Amino acid sequence: ACLGAGNYGAVCQAVDISSGEQVAVKRVPRGHCSEMAVKDETSILRELSGSAPHRNIIGLKGVYADAGAWYIVMELARGRELYERLVTQGMLTQAQARAVLHQLACAVAHLHAHATVHADIKPENVLLHEEEEDNAAASAEQRCGDGGSGSSGGSGLSVKLVDFGSAFRVGTGPPKRKEWSYTAVYSPPEVVAGTAEASAAGDVWALGVVAYILLLGVHPFDPSGDTCEAEVLRRVVSAEPDYDDPAWDLIDAGAKDLVQGALNKDPALRPTAAQLLAHPWVAAAAAACTE
Repeated sequence: ACLGAGNYGAVCQAVDISSGEQVAVKRVPRGHCSEMAVKDETSILRELSGSAPHRNIIGLKGVYADAGAWYIVMELARGRELYERLVTQGMLTQAQARAVLHQLACAVAHLHAHATVHADIKPENVLLHEEEEDNAAASAEQRCGDGGSGSSGGSGLSVKLVDFGSAFRVGTGPPKRKEWSYTAVYSPPEVVAGTAEASAAGDVWALGVVAYILLLGVHPFDPSGDTCEAEVLRRVVSAEPDYDDPAWDLIDAGAKDLVQGALNKDPALRPTAAQLLAHPWVAAAAAACTE
């Protein structure tokens, strides 16, 4: 069964014939990207699955190749794309949005602590699992409060960050330029304007865009949903989101503060992912599962 498509190839469900385990396999045709790009992606995933695993980051099982393609074998995560959930069922509650953002901030802070930038954070690259049908024993395994274990915060939701096709390690090789990173409308203004390269601060910007979407149900620079990409990118560089929208009156002031910080035009003034994780509004999601 086809589960979706990443930056360079389709992802399908398969079975490991040696163990019977269900897995996800990303097939990357050799003509779609360079061998170096595949090695970069799998090297990052291998580290994150081995010496630095995290419950909110997809795990790598192995890498294989034949004459026509590379095959990246990953854990089969439960759930569906966050984007699909929003389109088919509408907005999350504030408590659910906070739990999702807490787990994403956990994952991204973990990446940055290991000198890795994701560079393509968006709802399509977040798998969301709603745990209402899980049994109580599985729910009891949820842990919170440590940097390596982003919990559901009592929300019944768990997330995994996927698709590391644009990810890179900080300080290795040439800087990552815009055409190698980000989906355009999640790109930070410094990358759109060409004044800076992709960076950890760009991941924080993308988290801010995702947060805005989760809380208000619209893109901060395309609230109508039908603006052309060029105009959206112009707004990313030179306009501010509508923080006077009456919809904000129904949202916790702490959530608005978090979004405004993450969407600061100046990357030097944005909080780090670790600071987002410690933000009182986000941190309350971790506290919720201990009450």
